[in-house]
Amino acid sequence: MRQKNVLIRQFRLPAHIANGLGDMVEFVAGRVEPNETLVDAARRECREEIGVAPEKTVQLLRYLTTPGSSDEEVTIFLCAIDSSTIRDGSRTTADGEHLQIMRTSIEDAIRALNRYSMRGSPLVIGLQWLALNREHLPNLLA
Repeated sequence: MRQKNVLIRQFRLPAHIANGLGDMVEFVAGRVEPNETLVDAARRECREEIGVAPEKTVQLLRYLTTPGSSDEEVTIFLCAIDSSTIRDGSRTTADGEHLQIMRTSIEDAIRALNRYSMRGSPLVIGLQWLALNREHLPNLLA
């Protein structure tokens, strides 16, 4: 098991407007389509954004982003993929998203949290979960 993260760098206008830092590093993510399960959405988003469907998908956690003002709920999945089949670099999805694909070690991604370079809540929360639970990955993916 290589234990790499595949991350996306993408420009986000609301983040840019908020603080001038719109170039965001994120997990593969997206919305759930009508009549689609959460797992199906996670698998589809992987295919669309990084070109690879996960071999296994495990739900890790769910949380409300801002329960006092929004009903948005985020579900974070652990997706097992062969990261060696993913090409780092630019990719444009079928629906026009311009992405920069990056593979990074788990250690480097967690260290980036301490440099405040990860600012989106799904990525921050997911990497914190990973820092606390990394030893459980082999069992979760078995």
